[in-house]
Amino acid sequence: LKIRREVEERASEHAIRQTFANIPHSAGTPDSSPGGFEKMVFVSEAMRKVGEQIVRAGKADCPVLITGESGTGKELVARALHKERGRGPFIPKDPSALPSEFPESLILGIKERTGTDVDENEGWFGAAADGTLFIDQMESIPLSHQGLLLRVLQAKKYDRTGEHGEQRTVDCRIVWATDAGGSEK
Repeated sequence: LKIRREVEERASEHAIRQTFANIPHSAGTPDSSPGGFEKMVFVSEAMRKVGEQIVRAGKADCPVLITGESGTGKELVARALHKERGRGPFIPKDPSALPSEFPESLILGIKERTGTDVDENEGWFGAAADGTLFIDQMESIPLSHQGLLLRVLQAKKYDRTGEHGEQRTVDCRIVWATDAGGSEK
């Protein structure tokens, strides 16, 4: 079993390397970039390695952290990861654009009953169902909400605000991005 797994992993590694081995210097257009990675250029060896990591991580069903300085294309990498996963919506969220104390109902969603009316908002996790939730500039999330996000990620379940006891399952890939520690990749 171990030998079989190693053979499969090596075959997969070889296929990934082949994808990025013969990329022309004009790569970066939707037609010439591997996997349709629009606006990404894979000329340097470092970028080829990034491309290989995108393909490898894209197939895994786990959270991903992207680090890099501002303007380095973290959202492009997140979109490429999403394309590799191949399903559902891509929902980008930038907490730095929100008020410092935004309500947690933005993240979890809300279901309010006022008389005969029902006000519903699916929240970040609901909007990204079966797809990818990309949270850019994660360091700008207030500490109070960081704990909430950690609980949701650990349990893979959450309640929308106003929905007591009706737990929902987190059914999306979470991709985080940060400028902090931008020199580490």
